[in-house]
Amino acid sequence: MNKSYWIAFAFLSIGYFVAGKAALLLAIPPGYATAIWPSAGLALAVLYVRGAKLWPAVVLGSAAVNTDLAALAQEGWGALAVPLLIGLGAALQALVGREAVLRSVGSPLRLDDVRSVLIFVFVAGGVASTISATVGIGALVATGKMAMESAPYNWFTWWVGDGLGVMIFATLIFVYVGEPKALWLSRRRVLPPALCITALVMVAIYVVGSRWEQDRQQAEFDRLSVQVYQRIQDHFDRYMDSLRAVKGLFETSHYITREEFRHFSSDIIERQSGFQGLAFNRVVHSDQRPEFERQLSEALGETRVITQRDNNGVLVAASPRRDYVAIDYLEPLSGNRAAYGYDISSAASPRRALIAAEARNGPAATDPLRLVQETESRLGVAVYLPVRRRLEGDGPVRLVGYVAGVFRLHDLMMAVVPENTLQGMQLEVWQHSDGEDNGSTGQRLFIRGKPSGENGADIRLNFSNSWPVTFADRHWHLVVGANSRFELSAQSIMPWAVLATGMLFTGLVGMTLLVLTGQYFRAREVGRELNRRIIELKETQEQLIESEKMASMSGLVAGFAHELNTPLGVALTAETTLARSLEDLEEQVEEESARGLVGRMREASQMSLSNIQRAAKLVTNFKAMAVDKDDAEVSEIDLCEYLHSFYQHTETRAQDLGHRVSLNCPNGLRVRTVVRGLTQVIANLLENSLTHAFSEYQQGHIELSAEAVGDDVVIRVADDGVGIGDEALGKVFEPFYTTRRGKGGTGLGLHLVYNIVHHQLGGRVRVISGSARRGCCVEVVIPRAASGAPGH
Repeated sequence: MNKSYWIAFAFLSIGYFVAGKAALLLAIPPGYATAIWPSAGLALAVLYVRGAKLWPAVVLGSAAVNTDLAALAQEGWGALAVPLLIGLGAALQALVGREAVLRSVGSPLRLDDVRSVLIFVFVAGGVASTISATVGIGALVATGKMAMESAPYNWFTWWVGDGLGVMIFATLIFVYVGEPKALWLSRRRVLPPALCITALVMVAIYVVGSRWEQDRQQAEFDRLSVQVYQRIQDHFDRYMDSLRAVKGLFETSHYITREEFRHFSSDIIERQSGFQGLAFNRVVHSDQRPEFERQLSEALGETRVITQRDNNGVLVAASPRRDYVAIDYLEPLSGNRAAYGYDISSAASPRRALIAAEARNGPAATDPLRLVQETESRLGVAVYLPVRRRLEGDGPVRLVGYVAGVFRLHDLMMAVVPENTLQGMQLEVWQHSDGEDNGSTGQRLFIRGKPSGENGADIRLNFSNSWPVTFADRHWHLVVGANSRFELSAQSIMPWAVLATGMLFTGLVGMTLLVLTGQYFRAREVGRELNRRIIELKETQEQLIESEKMASMSGLVAGFAHELNTPLGVALTAETTLARSLEDLEEQVEEESARGLVGRMREASQMSLSNIQRAAKLVTNFKAMAVDKDDAEVSEIDLCEYLHSFYQHTETRAQDLGHRVSLNCPNGLRVRTVVRGLTQVIANLLENSLTHAFSEYQQGHIELSAEAVGDDVVIRVADDGVGIGDEALGKVFEPFYTTRRGKGGTGLGLHLVYNIVHHQLGGRVRVISGSARRGCCVEVVIPRAASGAPGH
């Protein structure tokens, strides 16, 4: 793997992590999913552009996003299991999405028509995006970090977030790195701002809607949790009132039979099922112990003694002490017989409660403990109320015992808060040591409503309220939280509607923009091609018109020249004969006057001969304009060597005139053409530059160059002279047009070049005037391999 791979690997993994952390800031607690997940789009785009081999970077980035450092420190490497599973799901989603897009849409990814955009949105943003949501939610549920009831909504949110991430952010990345570059480059002015605005609007709507939904659920939770708190405190107070009623029974009656106690207590226990038992614990002095044990044995029909628990928790006879507080009355009897005679003051916690109850003359509760009659490890609590009465007439009021209410904590809370009262809420009761803050600290006495499949360490509640509740002299802490069932029961359709609407809206916006920008690009390309073809057609039309015009004129001139050629030939012959005769006559004439006359006649004859010869030369040029296409031998030449001969010939003459000539031609450029016609063209062009390009006393530069362009060869003769004006530029190929009339110019040189290039070499020629009227360039384009019949 080369350096570019590791650069792309680092970019993808770090980018996935940063984008994921930013997206999680928008997540509604507990933060398993968010409305938009840019990392999904980043992963798909990078794997599509750079290849599937980068999938480990997706695993690394996703695992880093979802790793809880606190859980890692607490649980060790096992805490990485879920993040790694989520990372594998994200990588699998990107791989499947890439392969699906390649197979269904192809490469390069143009996305410029409705079909390809629909397939991309459906495959990448829809179907493939279900993979990460399914794997991630499945891992959270399987490991107990999410309740099954919460899975559907979180799965839907996860899927929508990944889908929007693909539709928005993958498209944004393609704008900058996608192929074909020209197409995606044309979208940069429209797609990025439009998609970013769409994403911001989507996020804003989701956040506002989610906050509104959360506030609504919070208000509903507050209302229900207050009802639960008030119910618990009210029931606790009723239990204390019932104990006071039993206390009143013993304080107002000197003797209560066991049957009377049973009837009185049974009615209370029947109405308040939280009682495990009601008891009267008699204060027994050491000297009263034998009598108490005898009476208790008679009442129960079996031998009974005052008991206590040894170090192993086994009931044994109580050791001698000054006073005992032994259980004398107890209802219900069934299941509680073992508790009769038990000295509750023998244990530390009940003893502290007895002392507290006597001191405050009110109810006092023990710490959570194992009840005497319990065979299981369930915790219970006992509440004691002191009973005082006068034993004799007007004697002093003395402590005779304690009324006790015995509770199993679990049964107490189950009786106080039935299942239908919680309505999907979680209930906890905590006991705190002195100095502890309120909250979920200290000893947990009770928990109810915990969602199935979760373990206590991983529970995260979206809503929670707490209150202090008074039970006897104890101030317990009640914590009411909302678990997944409450969220589902209180959830409205709004979050689902917001997510679904947002996904549809984003999909429609993205599809519309992709199709419109794609079609606009296509229209521009078609327009450019159409304009190019129109220009070519116009040029061809102009060339055809010009060619026909030149051909007609050339034919006319050539025909006219042919007709003039015969009389001019006769005149030239006659004038030549006359000149020789005048020479002979001049030699024979002796008189001076006659010799002068003959001399003047010879001068006139010479002038006539010179002009007749010039006219004959013009006629020859006229005939040359009628290019004979059949008389055109085609041969192959090395163009560079061929042009070098012109360069050498022209350089000497140019130096005499004070000009400089250069040749620029690649070696090995071979051309198959009509060499004689090409020779005439280049010679005429070089002669034209030397004659017409420069003003008097100007020292200029002429460049002869050639290059291959496709199947053609372009030959240029350029100078830095005075140039050609716009008016003259359109007439340079017309016959007899010259700017040096009377200075030796005939106006036939470029016209002859035009005819040879078009009709014999099968090419085209044009004149380009330099900027600011500086310089001129004649460009000749001919085929590199001419056919056997030139002109085709």
